[in-house]
Amino acid sequence: MKRSIKVQPKKRGRSATDKDPLMGFRASPDIRASIVRWAENQPDHPTLSEAIRRLVEIGLTASATSADLRYQTKARASAGKASKLAEQLGLKAKK
Repeated sequence: MKRSIKVQPKKRGRSATDKDPLMGFRASPDIRASIVRWAENQPDHPTLSEAIRRLVEIGLTASATSADLRYQTKARASAGKASKLAEQLGLKAKK
C-alpha cells in the first residue's frame, strides 16, 4: 500500500511583518510638528516613526547619564561627610 501524500495546510491571516510589539501614543499637533522639524534637520531625513524611535533613544540615554551624574554627586558628598567624621573621631585615612 502506498503512503498518502501529506498536504501542508495553508496559513491563515496576515504574515508577521515584524517581531517587535507595536506601541502607539497620542501626540498633539505641536509635538508632532516638532518631531517632523527635528527629522527634517537630520542628515538622512528619517520617517516619522524612525524619528520618534531615535528621540526616545536619545531621551533614555540622557536620563541614564543624568542619573549617573546625580549618583556621582551624592557619592562625592557622602565621601566628604565620611572624611569629616573620620577626622572628628581622630581616625587617619589610609593612602
